[in-house]
Amino acid sequence: MLAKVLLSRVGPNSQPLSADTLFVPPGYNGVAIEATPEGAGANASLTVVDSISDGSGFTAVVDANGVANGMVGQVKRNVGGVRPYVKVQLVVTSGIWTVTAALIAQPSVSTTNVPGNINLSQYGGTAVGPANPVAVAQQGVVGENLSQVGGVGITLGQKVSASALPVVVASDQSVITNQPVHPVATTGTFTTGSTPGTSVVGPVSMQNLGSAIISVHGVYGAGLNLAFEADDGSGTWYAVQAVRSDAFVAETTSGALLANQARAWELDLGGFTNLRVRDLANPASGTATITIIPTAESADPAIVTGGSFTAQITGNSPAAASTAAIGAALLNLAQYRSLHIEATIQGGGGGTLDLYLQVTYDNGTTWWDYAHFAQLAAAAAQITRLITVSRQGNSGAAPVVVGTGLTPALAANTVVGGDFGQGLRLVAVAGAGTNAGAAQTINIFGDS
Repeated sequence: MLAKVLLSRVGPNSQPLSADTLFVPPGYNGVAIEATPEGAGANASLTVVDSISDGSGFTAVVDANGVANGMVGQVKRNVGGVRPYVKVQLVVTSGIWTVTAALIAQPSVSTTNVPGNINLSQYGGTAVGPANPVAVAQQGVVGENLSQVGGVGITLGQKVSASALPVVVASDQSVITNQPVHPVATTGTFTTGSTPGTSVVGPVSMQNLGSAIISVHGVYGAGLNLAFEADDGSGTWYAVQAVRSDAFVAETTSGALLANQARAWELDLGGFTNLRVRDLANPASGTATITIIPTAESADPAIVTGGSFTAQITGNSPAAASTAAIGAALLNLAQYRSLHIEATIQGGGGGTLDLYLQVTYDNGTTWWDYAHFAQLAAAAAQITRLITVSRQGNSGAAPVVVGTGLTPALAANTVVGGDFGQGLRLVAVAGAGTNAGAAQTINIFGDS
């Protein structure tokens, strides 16, 4: 740096300073300006101008440091990228100011647009390299747009490793926690207009997921029966056990639910592909909302202890000569070893009435005769009959004739006995002349 040169000492109401022109010799391309007030209350503005000739063409320098407005204290500025002839202009509003300047050498502040590619082999007359790097300074905001890696365009979305952009995790990176993914719940409804046996909620994908929660709630009438089923990817649906949240009971179907019953089940589904809930029997009225919530965590194995249950089948027998199932079937009997059945029955008006209990071994697809109460005469008074059966019991020495579905054939006052399958329902056959139905109630008590 050259020694400082006193340009001027300027006071208020003086003419603007336009000192003698400073010549910037080779090897220097900047000016260090220092403006110092004498005492408090001083105020001034400073502008540095330059030109390629001594006589004319002076304009403000490119470097923004060449302008200082509203100075109230000492100001020091290094102004780079100046042309060979430099002047300092000072306008004093108040106070006494002393201005000095010195020539300096610093990187040039200039902008050059270079089209295409360049090959810079020398800088300052010396080969470019580690000992003589090219100084590059960013001017303003530089936008970055990474569109290719290795000549291949980058696109959004998940990629296999061969097409992914490599990322290096810093050695001091804090722990990255992998939070389990909880997919969005799937919700559906069953109403009196649903189609039993075919209406479903789902299927819900269980890919890479271990368990699920199924719940039912709403304002609906009694009789809704749900089946829990999973698919292994083959398109075949299998009954799966669901453990009730309010009891240690594992069941593949909900059985006939009470009106407005709110209940939830947890299912362990490791390895299955899809999950669905199928409607086996509609609610008597209203709308039942079914929610399926898949979760990434595997459910704990269900430990189901022995217990008992109570259920009921109720409804009126046909009001005209016909055959019909009464009430809602029970389809949650698989875990029970024995049943105590209490039937409170009575005759209808105008014709005979035959009442059958039927069981299913294929989750409600087919129903077989299991018990046939003694035939009731028209308007027969209410009576109560008891039946106790066990899975370990036998049906008897000789085969018995049974019917299926709405074509029952078991002889009157007969109980087949033995294994009672997964479910139970009541079927009524109203004889000729029937003109009024009658209320029938079957109470079932199960013991596991």
